[in-house]
Amino acid sequence: MPYVHPDREQFAALLALDTDDPIHMLNLLRFHAIAQYADAQDLDKSGAGPCRGIDAYARYSKAVRPLLEKAGGQVVANWVPQLTVIGPQDLSWDQAFVVRYPSKQAFLGMINEDAYKAAVLHRTAALADSRLILMRDEA
Repeated sequence: MPYVHPDREQFAALLALDTDDPIHMLNLLRFHAIAQYADAQDLDKSGAGPCRGIDAYARYSKAVRPLLEKAGGQVVANWVPQLTVIGPQDLSWDQAFVVRYPSKQAFLGMINEDAYKAAVLHRTAALADSRLILMRDEA
């Protein structure tokens, strides 16, 4: 089953997480070959035409970059996965990266910005599957 957005229980768990420490979000992404915009209105709103999934994700990233910086977040690692050594061979990822946020509240503030909500249509169109895993430093 593909995952693109958190379900209610997952989001409630994030909200309930009691921490003011910095957080890291591991992103695992698999792109559609061709972006799957919900309808022509989505494309009209974005001012963009049909494209590959990876290009739709680039549209999302470009729109979110200033919001990420405003929130104090930064991409601390960015990779292209090559080979699953342990795990299901039929579950592969096109991109993996880690974003550091100064706090959970910084992340939540970013995703509640109107500009972020407008950009999500590109993320949704781009992704065939994803994982977003919150991690903490083990110190």
